[in-house]
This record gives sequence, C-alpha cells and structure tokens, in this order.
Amino acid sequence: MITRNLITLFRHAHSSKNVEFRHGGPGADLVKESEDRIIDTISMLLKYSPNYKHIFCSPRPQCEQTAQIISHYIIVDWNYDTLLEPIQLGIIDGLSDQEVESNYPGISKRMKLWRSGQLEVQELNVSDMENPSDFCKRGQVFIDKVLSLDSSVLIIGTRSILTLLASVLLERKPQKGGDYKSIEWPNCGFMTFRFSSDGKLYSSKMSSVKLKVSTDE
Repeated sequence: MITRNLITLFRHAHSSKNVEFRHGGPGADLVKESEDRIIDTISMLLKYSPNYKHIFCSPRPQCEQTAQIISHYIIVDWNYDTLLEPIQLGIIDGLSDQEVESNYPGISKRMKLWRSGQLEVQELNVSDMENPSDFCKRGQVFIDKVLSLDSSVLIIGTRSILTLLASVLLERKPQKGGDYKSIEWPNCGFMTFRFSSDGKLYSSKMSSVKLKVSTDE
C-alpha cells in the first residue's frame, strides 16, 4: 500500500499584476519586497514538513520566481507543470478590475460575488472561459500524479489553481451544488493536506499567514 504524506498548496508572492488587480493573463514578475515575505514564510512552512522532496509550480513568472526562492532556501529542485496552467478567463483574461467593470459590468459583479464565496464556479458565466469541468479534470490528473510520488510535495500556484487543487482534494465538484467556490488565499499563504497510509485525507489546514489579499485568479 502506498504511503502518502503531505501536500502543501502555496500561493505565489506578491507580483506586479496583483498591484494592478489583473485577472489571469500571462503573469508578471514579483515585486521588490516579495523575497523577504517568502523567506519569512519558509520557517512556518517547514514546521509542517521539513522533508519536502518535490516542488511544482504553475508556468507563470510569479510562480516560477517564488519557486526559485524557496528552492534555494530548502535545497529542493523545482519544476513547472503545464497541468498547473491557471484557468483561462476568456474575454476578461489579463484585464484589470477597472477594465472589467468598465467593459463588462455584469461579469464584474459576478467576479466580486465569486471572490467573496457567494457564487459557485459554474455561475461565473464568462464568455470563452475554460470549461470548469475540464479544468477540474486537469486538476484531478495532477493530484493523481502527485499522490503517486509517495513523498511530501510543495505546489506553488495562482489562486485559481490552488482553489482547483484544494477543491479536488476536498471532493468539491464544479457542478451546481458541488460547493466549488473561491477560497480566500493571501499571497504566500498555504494550505496543507495530510493523508493516511490508505490514501485517505485525514487533515487539512490553512496557514495563519496574514498578508495582503489580491484579486489574482
């Protein structure tokens, strides 16, 4: 029987796209003070598991740069994985909050409700957005891959990816009534998932990191 240890989902540090309140898009570099915030978080992170064997991240600059910094300090190699591509947000992908509000007021209202946990993912109804069910399937493939590694794994991503992976682990579904909702997730905040020897999830916990929350999806 496979022994499954710890999965930690870690949101990237503060980036310039967070400053601009942009949704999705190609990503952006970390801001100047981000490395200090990451270093401050590492000691807390290692209290949960001092023995991470793998680091994976979303293929976005802010995630890769966060992974590079953590990798340097805990001496674990990192790799990006295309399965961790953030959700494609269709006609609002890469736009700022202000641009969405000006051009798509109905979507802007729904996005605010989504971020506050009042809408489920299928209720977003954004034109050309990646299908939530397909996105969820992609997340399940990645989680199955990680669980087969039989080791503690650190995953660094955007909020949309971390909400996806947490929802998969908590068995939340993208269909109506499946409770797939946004999770408030500060930059450098992390959630841990521990598994018993039979592969059953027996604990999950969000870190107590209190840093600035952004609207990055």
